Amino acid sequence: MRSKGVARIYDALVASALLVIGIAICINYLPQPIPENDVHQFSEIATTCLVFLDKDGTLGKAIYANDLSFFINFFKATLPSSMGFAISIFNCKWELLSSFQSVPGLSDCGSVAYFLSGHNGTFDPRIVVLSIMR
Repeated sequence: MRSKGVARIYDALVASALLVIGIAICINYLPQPIPENDVHQFSEIATTCLVFLDKDGTLGKAIYANDLSFFINFFKATLPSSMGFAISIFNCKWELLSSFQSVPGLSDCGSVAYFLSGHNGTFDPRIVVLSIMR
């Protein structure tokens, strides 16, 4: 009789441990909100976006085709509605080639500059400055 009670206690302890472990794993996969005043995180988001687009050549295609609508659509789908972005494209002499700002007047901002050396085997350097704002 007594062994049944002990077995139930062990069963309850194992079930509780599995439940706590499962909840801890699920919490790690939930999206974390961006802290209100963490401007450094905005720069990390901008860097991550540009590296992601550059990995498959999409960034170079859009930059050298001067296709700002691609960036408008990409960031509208990627960023929360409370955030905006600004993108500026310069040549190697820092002459502005094109720019776009989604929502003017946002105060918190993080920026990153990204260098592209050319496209399709031609040397034509571009500097992309991306700012993420809230």
